[in-house]
Amino acid sequence: MKILSIKGRVIKEIEGDTLRGAYLWKTDLERANLMGADLERAHLWKANLMNADLERANLMNADLERANLERAHLERANLMNADLERANLMNADLERANLRGANLERAHLERANLMNTDLWGANLVDAHLERANLMNADLERADLKGADLRGTIYCPSVVLYYWTFGLIK
Repeated sequence: MKILSIKGRVIKEIEGDTLRGAYLWKTDLERANLMGADLERAHLWKANLMNADLERANLMNADLERANLERAHLERANLMNADLERANLMNADLERANLRGANLERAHLERANLMNTDLWGANLVDAHLERANLMNADLERADLKGADLRGTIYCPSVVLYYWTFGLIK
């Protein structure tokens, strides 16, 4: 692990290292290489992870509330039960990520790639999913009340079920 600046809280090169339970509130991790990093239960409230590489990272039970993950690479990342309330995930790549039970309430997922993502039981209340790719995503037991799905790519039968029962706009 290479920490370039502790004073400025800028961490740029971390690969495969453990940061379990680390307190990284408001930390600038823009473009950080966190591929395969263990961030289970890490506290990343309002952290800047824009363009960060978090492929295959373990973020289970992590606090990412209001974090900036715009254009982040989260392919196959484990975000099970993570708190992503009001997080910015615009244009993020979450293909094949595990978001089971994650809190994505009011999260910004515009144009995000959620293809083949596991969203079983996820909280997507009032989430912004405009033009997101939800093709083959598992939305079983996900709460989509008030979610904005305009222009979203999805499996029509699944979304039709939610729309029929008034669970989405």
